[in-house]
Amino acid sequence: VSKISLVDLAGSERADSTGAKGTRLKEGANINKSLTTLGKVISALAEVSKKKKKTDFIPYRDSVLTWLLRENLGGNSRTAMVAALSPADINYDETLSTLRYADRAKQIKCNAVINEDPNAKLVRELKEEVTRLKDLLRAQGLGDILDTPIGSLTASPSSCSLSSQAGLQSVSSIQERIMSTPGGEEAIERLKESEKIIAELNETWEEKLRKTEAIRMEREALLAEMGVAIREDGGTLGVFSPKKTPHLVNLNEDPLMSECLLYYIKDGITRVGQADAERRQDIVLSGAHIKEEHCIFRSERNANGDVIVLLEPCEGSETYVNGKRVGATVQLRSGNRIIMGKNHVFRFNHPEQARAEREKTPSAETPSEPVDWTFAQRELLEKQGIDMKQEMEKRLTEMEILYKKEKEEADQLLEQQRLDGDSDSGDDSDKRSCEESWRLITSLREKLPPSKLQTIVKKCGLPSSGKKREPIKMYQIPQRRR
Repeated sequence: VSKISLVDLAGSERADSTGAKGTRLKEGANINKSLTTLGKVISALAEVSKKKKKTDFIPYRDSVLTWLLRENLGGNSRTAMVAALSPADINYDETLSTLRYADRAKQIKCNAVINEDPNAKLVRELKEEVTRLKDLLRAQGLGDILDTPIGSLTASPSSCSLSSQAGLQSVSSIQERIMSTPGGEEAIERLKESEKIIAELNETWEEKLRKTEAIRMEREALLAEMGVAIREDGGTLGVFSPKKTPHLVNLNEDPLMSECLLYYIKDGITRVGQADAERRQDIVLSGAHIKEEHCIFRSERNANGDVIVLLEPCEGSETYVNGKRVGATVQLRSGNRIIMGKNHVFRFNHPEQARAEREKTPSAETPSEPVDWTFAQRELLEKQGIDMKQEMEKRLTEMEILYKKEKEEADQLLEQQRLDGDSDSGDDSDKRSCEESWRLITSLREKLPPSKLQTIVKKCGLPSSGKKREPIKMYQIPQRRR
């Protein structure tokens, strides 16, 4: 969008020459103030044009006049100023001031560009490119090719749906001419791409909206089939079981983690294995008992047109269906329990098959026990001949015997340590008391005179010689029996 601004600046507003008084004087002062601000803005813009760098501040907001002319003075515009001069000598000062004003405005440089919509500009450039390519083809003697549809030039002769052999030969001859001409094939490809882009850009908003709505509906239908609910704003609302596609749901020992993972069984072959397998696996599992290629699910239709799923275990893989290990292909029924390896437990769901069974037997009773991880593990043990209750009782009895044995050994060891500790403490105390007495006597003999030492020795009953006496051994005489 472009706009034009026509501004009539004031003439001579000098108070001395006009002789204005009162209201006219105030009006002239305001006009001179706006013109002074405009002169400052023009001077700042002229300095920017000379130095080729931006100043700190250009006072556009100092007056209404400069604010309205900000785009015309320093923006994307073309600006022209008409200066009116007077030949009279009495107007010499005003004429000189006007010329200085116009000279400063002349120094302002504006880079004006055409305001154009990006899409319109792209369409214009593409049309110019198409015209240039057509001229190039005509210059190379391929002008008659322009009358042939572009789509039929790139197709192979065997795939062209022409009504006669002559038309097929003409297309073949045109392709040979294009291949023989240097740059002809590239020009045709570029011409086709340009025309395709022009057709897309020329689409109306209604056509684009219809295409977008069709893509959105197709996406929502696909996600709904996969079991993903979508909000109205396009965000994900949640995950639920699909209504048609056969799938596997996980079963976990923790009830909160059960049925949180869904694995879809697609039409044809669905491979199950590890991530580092040679071929890409559709369902990737990990664990010590999972083979690189563990098993294969085959989804196909039978003679009645119903979808059936077959489980084919790979060689050496541990795969159980309803507690029984399978080594050959087996057909799955909705609700079957599948155990892969030792830790991965799944339940197979076939919505259409389950719906058909409910229609056949509407009065069928629901199972009293839920089909969860515990049910699958107990079923596996029962089918292998292991009584879970008996095994638990046997294990509990063994743990009780082991606990009693360890407790008796610990009590015996504790009693032995207590007896050893008592005997060691008595001998050590007697030995320590004898050594302390002997050290005391030795220190007294060194410090006291002999006369006083003899008195203390007699009173206390200590040995008079310097030799260390052996401790007196006491023996107890056993009493005679009467």
